[in-house]
Amino acid sequence: MDVTNKYAVLRVVPDERRGERVNIGLIVLKDRSIDVRLIGSMSKVSAVDGTIDIAQIVSLPHKLKDWLSCARGADAKYKMLKGSGLVSVSDLGWFKARDNEEYEATLARLMDKLVAPRLAPPKPSLGNTKITSHLRARFKDSGILGRAHADISKHLVVANYPLAADEDLFADFVLKNGVYRVTETADFRAESGSGGDKRRIASEAAVKLDRALKVFKRKNVIRYAVVGTPKGGDAAASVKLLGNYVDEMFNIDSSREMADYMQKMLIAAKHSLELTSV
Repeated sequence: MDVTNKYAVLRVVPDERRGERVNIGLIVLKDRSIDVRLIGSMSKVSAVDGTIDIAQIVSLPHKLKDWLSCARGADAKYKMLKGSGLVSVSDLGWFKARDNEEYEATLARLMDKLVAPRLAPPKPSLGNTKITSHLRARFKDSGILGRAHADISKHLVVANYPLAADEDLFADFVLKNGVYRVTETADFRAESGSGGDKRRIASEAAVKLDRALKVFKRKNVIRYAVVGTPKGGDAAASVKLLGNYVDEMFNIDSSREMADYMQKMLIAAKHSLELTSV
């Protein structure tokens, strides 16, 4: 036999004036009892207001059980709960369950849908790592890849060099010898990448290249971009955007262009190694 259960979402409202609220759990209001389910981590509560006493929230199930024990019926408990001031609640909802298994499964779905933090879907990999990995291997094979940021003073190529670490801005590669040679990669070849994705890739590279001018002083910087472009040419606008922020651009799929790029880097690093085919 199906049993109808009435429930509400439990919320914390740190400051009414700010209009911020955090869903922390569910309460099922039964005729003679209650069932309180809280999320396992209160990190999102602390993120909204670090002054909130988390221990007080964790103790809510016991407090609510004592507070509502004198009320009879789900509606009476809900009315009393709304006026308690212990916690804010949503409007009443309901669900049916024929047994404990269905009851638990339904509560789990409701917790996931109404309470649990929603994680951002993973962004599709657009392949920049393919180009950076390729270049890293080339620099290593040529003996000009540094192991630490301090190796920039040794005229070696340093990967992931900080431009503004507090803003999470790191150049893909930097080589210093007289001037700073900053290289950013941008792979527009991913088939799943939309026009917006390609523009985002170009914009992120452009931001770092623009910041490099300020960090290293404008007259002491040469900016390169190593890019991958699709055969269909649907990345033309993004390539053009990025082109406004570089001194030279090289296509990873062009042996001639990559030989030219590597030659510049090798000469700048004072190496006279003979280039192999890219």
